[in-house]
Amino acid sequence: MTKLDLRVNEWSKRLGRLLLLLSVCLSGVMLGGCSSTKAPSLRVIDATVTERSGEAAVVSFLIELDNPNDQPLQLREFSYSVSIDGQTVFSAKRSAEATLPQHSTQQMFLPGVVPFARLSGGAGGVRACLLSGHVSYTAPGQLAEILFDAELRVPKAGFGGAQNIELLSP
Repeated sequence: MTKLDLRVNEWSKRLGRLLLLLSVCLSGVMLGGCSSTKAPSLRVIDATVTERSGEAAVVSFLIELDNPNDQPLQLREFSYSVSIDGQTVFSAKRSAEATLPQHSTQQMFLPGVVPFARLSGGAGGVRACLLSGHVSYTAPGQLAEILFDAELRVPKAGFGGAQNIELLSP
């Protein structure tokens, strides 16, 4: 082996160790930096029929969101479904377009459509209406944002709650 080959071999070993060290450090930052963020809590606190027609009703669900963290959380997307009497009648994905400030509680509405044709036993009377799903959010920090955008770490918080509603006017 020539001196040049020995130098290239030595630099190759150093580069390999450096890359290994960087990957270990990056893993530590990713795990340590992201795990300290607590998921927001969500609960369904009310449901109201806001519109009716002969074919369907629009139900507006009032959701309470709580951020227990020292930093704001950027909410990304709601994915949810509406079930009546155990049967899913509506599913949706909706951009959250909201940021929860640190240590705060906010309320927002999620709409759901209940097509009467999908209900067994007709639309009359008071019915138990269940909203369930999750919201994805971005943990604070630039690294968390990069991981979210690359779909390597997409944290989610689940929610669910039932409310009794009168679908048709008496």
